[in-house]
Parts: sequence; C-alpha cells; structure tokens
Amino acid sequence: MERSSHTVSRLLTAALLASCLALVNAASQLDISQCPSLKPRTTKPTSVHDLRIDDFKVIAALGDSITAAFSAKQSNPIAVTLENRGISYAIGGDSKYLTLPNLISRYNTDLTGPSIGDHLVELCFGPLCPPYQYRPLLDKFNAAQSGALISNIAHELNDYLLPVMKLTPGIDWDNDWKIITIFIMSNDLCLSCDITGPINTFFLSPSDFSAELLDVLTTIRANIPRVLVNVVQGLHVSGVWDLTKNDPNCIIKRSLGLAIECTCAFPLGDSAAGKALRAQTDAQADAYNAEIAKLRESFLPGGSNYDAKYNNTFAMVVEPALSGLDIPQFPSNMLSALDCFHPSDRAHGMFASYMWNNLHKPYADKLRKPGKVTTTWKTPGFSTPKYGLSEIPLFCPTDDSRIPTN
Repeated sequence: MERSSHTVSRLLTAALLASCLALVNAASQLDISQCPSLKPRTTKPTSVHDLRIDDFKVIAALGDSITAAFSAKQSNPIAVTLENRGISYAIGGDSKYLTLPNLISRYNTDLTGPSIGDHLVELCFGPLCPPYQYRPLLDKFNAAQSGALISNIAHELNDYLLPVMKLTPGIDWDNDWKIITIFIMSNDLCLSCDITGPINTFFLSPSDFSAELLDVLTTIRANIPRVLVNVVQGLHVSGVWDLTKNDPNCIIKRSLGLAIECTCAFPLGDSAAGKALRAQTDAQADAYNAEIAKLRESFLPGGSNYDAKYNNTFAMVVEPALSGLDIPQFPSNMLSALDCFHPSDRAHGMFASYMWNNLHKPYADKLRKPGKVTTTWKTPGFSTPKYGLSEIPLFCPTDDSRIPTN
C-alpha cells in the first residue's frame, strides 16, 4: 500500500513537472509556429487599448534605408546592391525570414501591407526626392526611402502611404486595425556634425526633429482610423566604427571611398577629433530619443497632444531596444558586406525579435539593453521555419494577451 502511494506521488509529481515545463516552453519559443494558437475573439475590439496581436489587419512603415532593408542580404552578391524590402524587420513579408509581419501572420494570415522581394534603391534625401520611385506591387505599405531624413517622412506618408492604403482593395478603412512602424533618425545624425561642430543646427535640432515627427503623428491620427503607431528610438551609429575598423573588408572599402554613409562616424578614425565627432553624434541621438519619449507622454491622457476624440482609435508606443544596442560587441555579420554600415539580414531578424517581445510589454518593462548574441548564425534557407527562426526566445501570446499602450 505504501509503495502504491509512493508510485502515485511520483506520477503526480512527474505530471506536475511536465505541466510546468509545458507552460515554460509555451511562454517563449525560437520558432513562433511552436507557440500555441489563439482562440478567435468572440467580439471585435473597439479600442486601441484592447488589442491582441491577431487583431491587426494592416501593417505599414515609414523610414529610411534601414526599413527599406538596403543591402541586407548576405547570401546573394547581387541582391546586396538592392533594397531587400521583403526581409525588412518591420514590414518584410518574404517567407522564412524573421520579420514583424511574418510573426503577426502566425496569428492572422490575412495581414495586408508587407513588402516583398528586392528592387533597385529608391532615393529620397532632403530636397533630393524624385517622384514616381515607388513600386507598389513590391513595396506594398513600406513607404521607407533610402537616404530619408526626418523632414522626408511627411512625403512618405502623404504622397505614397495614405493614397496607396486607401486604394488597396479588401481593407475596411474605418474598422480594420492598423499598425505603423516609424524608424527615422540615422541620416539626420550623420549630418549633425562637422569638424568644428554642428551644422545647420536649427534644422537638425532635437526640437525641430520633434516638431517634424509630431506633424506626421497628428496627420496619422486625423486621417487613419484605428491605428497603433510604434516609433523606434534610434541607435548610436558611431558604434559601427568600432565594430568595423579592424575588418579587412571594411578597411579596403573605406580606403577606396566605397563606404561613406555616415560622415560623423568614420572620418578621422581613432584620433581625438574622430572620437569627439562620434561622441557628439551619440549625444544627438540621445537628444532625439528623449524627444520621442516626450512625444509618447504628450499623447497620453493629460498630455499636451492628447485629444479625447481619438482616445480609442489612436495610440503611440515607443520601441527602445535599438537605443541601447552595444554595436561594437556584435558579430561583424550583423552588418551588410557591401558597405559595412547597413543592418544585414541577421540584424533585421534580431530587430524583429526585439520589437515583437517589446510590443507585448508596457513601456516601463520594455527591453532597453539587448545582450550579446552568438558568433555563429546560418542564413535563412530551406530548412528555416516559415516565419523565420529567432536567435532569442520569442514571447508566445495567449488569449488574454494585449498590446500595452501605457
């Protein structure tokens, strides 16, 4: 009898451990397809503060060459000269790559807007912004333009994104929930210094950066119903120098003048003046990021930009992970082999992982200082899961999960 009771006890303990292990495994997975499915909601959400990840029907993005995924593919020597928009962390829809749309598609296969494929660069740099560059069949709702400054995202929104979204069949404009990612800053930072100090200070000042972004946010709020806007804080681009300065491939390219994307990060090398330029650029990034954080607060109840009319139809959240990236500690294959500057396909996957996990956390709890990653990594291929494979555990949403807006 005693042996029988011990057996039952062991079986119960084993069952409890198995149950706990299943819960732990369900909480996060490297392959999002291994996360449990969500039960359909019995009623559709009517407030932006009550959204699950599967409630989004439309996805879009504004930004520069990073969101356009310029030169991101490491495995294709021809494709690195293109914008590889299908693998963009925020808006890419190519199968087997880890992107935010692919992660969302695990829970909603009807998502509209992810960009696909590769094509020649679309350039927009301040006043040098030629019309008719967009390729709607591939770009979809990826309005990013390589070279774009903060002053260019109003063009991206008003001249492309808004019209193409409204003309796309199958979208219930008034009722479908939309998510828009904005990541813009790097080109402004790379123009924010010269050897003697800041140039064009008024245009590139933190307050002016904030004013440009505020204009886009209020335009979105007034013209796009039922939308969550995720604004990504910028990274310290100066760290690219420390990561690449001893890389033979990058040394050759820079000596030939083939890698000159950021004049505030690379000139003058490790000289005192070079270090001062990079420190100045980092300080500017911190100032821009502080303005983004202030804008977030301004749209909360009681804030200067809060409007009760849009309380249930608009919210701005902030993605802070990239602002804490320690770029020099990352493997060199996190950067494009073409220019030793732009994020590679590996980096886009990491960015998507950070964004996915942070979307499910309130602002105070979001990851801000990502840790180290391994030096080994395999380019996505035929063995890669449909939605891509993460290097860090991905949060598995539950039926009760919501996207925090606080």
